[in-house]
Amino acid sequence: MATVLAAIACGMIDPHALRAQSVPLPDCRVWGRQLEEEYIVDQMTGKNAEAVSELAPSFQSVRPDGIRNRAGEIPLVQIPKKGLPGAIHAYKVTYSGDVAILTYQIRRRPPGGSKATIQNIGVLSVWKPTSRGWQCIARSETPMS
Repeated sequence: MATVLAAIACGMIDPHALRAQSVPLPDCRVWGRQLEEEYIVDQMTGKNAEAVSELAPSFQSVRPDGIRNRAGEIPLVQIPKKGLPGAIHAYKVTYSGDVAILTYQIRRRPPGGSKATIQNIGVLSVWKPTSRGWQCIARSETPMS
């Protein structure tokens, strides 16, 4: 088990390929961040099926324009996105049992915004091992001043 966790932390094993299992905490801080970054990259590169598969059936989200369940989130995931999501910083990963809780900020230009307009978004993302591997069960994106 320790060898598998070390391989995941070093990026040698795709965490999506593993079945759900209980994860010892200190070994997996990099893994929690990797799950979230893969979700973002899947969306940015048009891998919609992969991004959708990372949302648990019980998924819930809160965004400035409303509250959504998985069915409401899927259309947002499938919207074509251009470029990079923005500068990600202030990344933190904590665990409660086998649940990974990630918080971070994204600095990005809002859709249709001028080059001078930069928006700070606070993100909370919660991941849990399921029978389909690790899946996102909750997400919140909140504009910050």
